[in-house]
Amino acid sequence: MRVLKLILLSLLSLFTISCMISAEDLGASFTSPSLKVNATVQEITEEGQSSSVVINDLSTEASTAYIVWSDSHKDKISSLGDYDYTYPEPGIHSIQVELIDRFGNTTLQTIGTTEVSLLVGNAPGSFDFFEPYAWRDAWTSPGLKITHKSNYTDNNEVWSDVTLEGWDSWKLEGQDISTGLLGVSGQTKSSGSFYQQMDGTEALRFSLKRAAHSVEIKFNDLWANEKPTYHEAVRVQLFNEAEDLVLEKIFAGDDDGIVLASLQSESSFSTIVLTVGAYSGGNFQYGWYVNDSLEGVSTLPDEGSEISVASLKVGYSKAE
Repeated sequence: MRVLKLILLSLLSLFTISCMISAEDLGASFTSPSLKVNATVQEITEEGQSSSVVINDLSTEASTAYIVWSDSHKDKISSLGDYDYTYPEPGIHSIQVELIDRFGNTTLQTIGTTEVSLLVGNAPGSFDFFEPYAWRDAWTSPGLKITHKSNYTDNNEVWSDVTLEGWDSWKLEGQDISTGLLGVSGQTKSSGSFYQQMDGTEALRFSLKRAAHSVEIKFNDLWANEKPTYHEAVRVQLFNEAEDLVLEKIFAGDDDGIVLASLQSESSFSTIVLTVGAYSGGNFQYGWYVNDSLEGVSTLPDEGSEISVASLKVGYSKAE
């Protein structure tokens, strides 16, 4: 009877794998080749960019070694140097090395993890007839679904998909992008300068395929001092899979209209909802301004907060 003995020594990303098969009935022993790998793993990258592993040191005899990026993709280690792979979906991915010895035995060892953060937006500001789908592509990711409502307070109104190309921006079903910026088409309050800005009771929702722990949103058209000490405001809400509120925060406008909003949550979240306005007396007032203390300030019918979204980036790791 053959007895398989496996010895695995691992220190950080430096490890040795050796396999020995002994056949007592034959009175002989055979030792498989060993594999030594010293590898550097790129810890984080953005969606659409390649993740990288650098093989700094490799010692192998007749064995075959692979970098295993995922269940469906691996690259043979043929020499020292860089090995790159672009993951089709964002998330946290384990990277392994697989050893197949001359007897056909397979051993896997994790050498690190890489995080591919979700990123949508950063679209070109003008329409290009040579790249007619650039806006749509910039706001599309397999890691999320984007929907909207004209009245966030109306429980009978269903969330509907945003429209990333098309016409009729004067109504909810129309195109929700203008100059590459995402908002909500139509108008519930006549304060915005164009239909695609999110205003009044309108809401944007980003539903994530994988739960996350951080989000960074770049807002455009979020202005400070629309009136003296009156600033436009947006609310960012994070919900978990059970639809419980995990975290929310109000962000006020800036002098250049550009605000980078960042939230980090210890608890994971799966949904991000954006609405404009502010709290007053514990109640959220849609479309209102805020003062310097982030308190809600009432507005006239033809004025108030409105915003566009330039980009959204989601991270999956907890803060250290």
